[in-house]
Amino acid sequence: MIKRLHPVIRIRTSGGGVYPADWQGGWMPRLDLIETEKTLIVAVEVSGLRTEDLQISLQTNRLEIKGRKKEAAVPAGTRYFRLEREYGPFRRTLALPRSVVPDRARATLENGVLTIALPKRIETPRRRRLVRIKRNVE
Repeated sequence: MIKRLHPVIRIRTSGGGVYPADWQGGWMPRLDLIETEKTLIVAVEVSGLRTEDLQISLQTNRLEIKGRKKEAAVPAGTRYFRLEREYGPFRRTLALPRSVVPDRARATLENGVLTIALPKRIETPRRRRLVRIKRNVE
C-alpha cells in the first residue's frame, strides 16, 4: 500500500519502518527537497557535523551527500541508560526532478542544517527543423 501512495519515490520497507530507496543501513540524515522558480534547494539535518565532515558531489540530475558523524568521547567506566543519537558514515543519493547547473551550485552549513542551492538548467524550447531530402541521381 505504501508503494502505491508514492508512485514517483521508490521506498523500501524493512523491520516495520519506511526508508528511502537509497538507504543502505546505518544512520541517514533527514532532508527536504524544495523547488522554487529558478532553484532546487536541499536542506539536510546534519547536527554535530562540520564542513570538513561532509562531501557533496553533483551531476546535472543527481546529487550525492556523504559524511561521517563521530561519536563523542566518553570517560572510561561511563554507562549509557539511553543511546538514541546516531553515529558513523552516511550517504544520500537523490535523483533530482529537474536538470541543474552543477558549476553554479552553492552550499552553506548553519545551525546544524546543510543547505544546498542548485540553480535549475533553463530549458529552451526545441525548434522544429525540416530536413531536405536530396534525390539520388544514378
